[in-house]
Amino acid sequence: MYEILVENMTFNAYHGVYDWEATTGTTFRVDMRIILKDNHFSKDNMQLNLDYTRVVKLINEIAVKQRFKTLEFLAETLCQRCLNFTRVQTVDITLRKKVPKLENSPQWLGVHLVRHQK
Repeated sequence: MYEILVENMTFNAYHGVYDWEATTGTTFRVDMRIILKDNHFSKDNMQLNLDYTRVVKLINEIAVKQRFKTLEFLAETLCQRCLNFTRVQTVDITLRKKVPKLENSPQWLGVHLVRHQK
């Protein structure tokens, strides 16, 4: 078993339920841990490993090019699509959205999901 990490991937997108979010957009951040079933990293062969760039491209295709109303559904979609990669056992994702500056508000709000292969 080994893990692939995608940390602090930041992008601008237009997710949210409010009209201004669809036009103005905001900054999002993804941290993801992908646990693979078997251990092939001892062999220097990309055919046996999950290419990190495939994960980054998938996040871009879904999180940047599509629009979601809720962070929960976006995170769930990312998890389910990553589980389709060969040998992926578990996907652990934290998805954050930068909050507009309001009085006494946090800098980021987000969700954390863990999904396992069935």
